[in-house]
Amino acid sequence: SNIGVESIDMVQLTSYLLFSSLISLGLNFLFCLGISGLVYILQKLIFEKIVFFSDYFKGMKENLSLSLIFSLFFTIAYLIFKFSFVFSINNADFDITKSIGFGFSILLVFTVIIIGLISFTQNCIYKLNFGSLIFNSFKFYLKGLLIYLLIFAVSFFYLFTILFGSFVIDVVFGILLIFLSPISVMIFVLYSNSKFDKFINKDNYPELVDIGINRINHKK
Repeated sequence: SNIGVESIDMVQLTSYLLFSSLISLGLNFLFCLGISGLVYILQKLIFEKIVFFSDYFKGMKENLSLSLIFSLFFTIAYLIFKFSFVFSINNADFDITKSIGFGFSILLVFTVIIIGLISFTQNCIYKLNFGSLIFNSFKFYLKGLLIYLLIFAVSFFYLFTILFGSFVIDVVFGILLIFLSPISVMIFVLYSNSKFDKFINKDNYPELVDIGINRINHKK
């Protein structure tokens, strides 16, 4: 049977997106490893412990399998987003249903990133199996959904500007990302710790409550 031009373009596009995602999987794994090491360092600082340079690599080692799993999740989520984005800008019949699908793909990317970071933060404090880690992280994500989304919408919008911006914009936002990412992750870890205090530490680990967190209404 004959294959039309549009079909060939779609096949080529799909092949390109799948191939680029396969390559980015390795890069995403390295990124997750780096973030896990950063989270480990920040968590120790929040708990007012002495930090050594080797702790960064210790954090990566302890989150090795978790980083691999979430790099796979993120790669799949971002692939879905790219498919949705390309489909939406090249489809003349883009309606409300497709708009909802495109919005869902964006939310999916943020959800994977946030749950991954909550999991890294929990893994620095508690000894949980993978199932419990993901289940708890999803619950915390829902409980702090608006705050978590706000933090990442402000901090990591660069992930989406690369689809619209020029080379100059990419460079400028890339530089901003280098400086803002550690601050954003620190805010994220502190906020997650406040959630852990409220829903876990208060009843199970009272000695961990408010360590490194100065609450306005906290009374000694």
